Amino acid sequence: MGRALGHLAHHMRYFTAPFLPIRRPMACSLAPVGRTWCNLACPGCYARSDRFKARLKKALTLDEFDLLCQHLHDDLHIDVAVLTDCEPLLDGLSRAKCEMAFEYFPVTWVVTNGTLPIPSNWPVTYFVSLDGPPAVHNAYRGHRAFERLARNVRRALEEGVETIYAVCTLSRANWHHIAETAKVAYELGFPGIAFDFLTPFSYDDPYYLRYPERNRAIDEILALRKKYAEEGFVVAPSRASLELMRGPEWTRHCPNHLVLCVDAGGKPKERCVFGPKAICEYCGCHVYTELTVAFRMKQPIRSFLYLVGIMHAKHHHNPDILPFVPRLGKAPLWLRKLAVKLT
Repeated sequence: MGRALGHLAHHMRYFTAPFLPIRRPMACSLAPVGRTWCNLACPGCYARSDRFKARLKKALTLDEFDLLCQHLHDDLHIDVAVLTDCEPLLDGLSRAKCEMAFEYFPVTWVVTNGTLPIPSNWPVTYFVSLDGPPAVHNAYRGHRAFERLARNVRRALEEGVETIYAVCTLSRANWHHIAETAKVAYELGFPGIAFDFLTPFSYDDPYYLRYPERNRAIDEILALRKKYAEEGFVVAPSRASLELMRGPEWTRHCPNHLVLCVDAGGKPKERCVFGPKAICEYCGCHVYTELTVAFRMKQPIRSFLYLVGIMHAKHHHNPDILPFVPRLGKAPLWLRKLAVKLT
């Protein structure tokens, strides 16, 4: 009982922190780079730039990655890790780093392109990049990328993976296919899809959407949220988050200090996961808008309901972690529907 209360007090900070002048990070993003960055070469990927590739030779070894995770969890008391910046499932080394991460962090999210087999025994939440219906996805990701994604996702679902979601970054390449993308995600068996907007590194970037186009996309996403709510299929981000994305005002007070982003070499990035050269006024990452909802708009309960609806944060295999909370991955349909309506 005492241990359970201790864990409760520890994790209540996610609800009390919005009302306190806290500057300490509550989550981290890590790059579990293997022997190379990725098996694809998507044109809009922020991690393709030369500044990232140049650092590959300086990527952390497995032992160094272990020390980094230990420091973030034990010393900084971070419980949430997002594994991104590369293809985490690419090879044995990258997978070993992923396995090391979820040994430390109770909540671990793995962002993958879905073209490689998805482990069914990992206690993580998967986010699989989906750019649109097959033709659109393949035009952006490469020949038969969609077919490989579909095969691996269906296999993962058949093997019992519960916490696996589609994530779509909207750009000029796919924003006319929002409804089709949601339909494809639903038919593949995903329990939900999250939409982001491409964040540019130059005003000359041919892919990013200007605000008039973004606002039309947001209107369509809001309509899809209503359409799929009764099906228990979650279309994210939350309504509050989408409304923030209609303009750049929220970016002037972005709570990026709440996520400690570390590059492949173990060095903290400037600003956020995109690094210092991203154009903040066109940021399209819903992670930061959801943090704004919780910490700037003082609505942590709304953010919690959002997590119930889309994240279904899976408990760590360690039974001492959060023993007082029912596993969100088993959240009943009525609760998911309620979460969608309230967010």
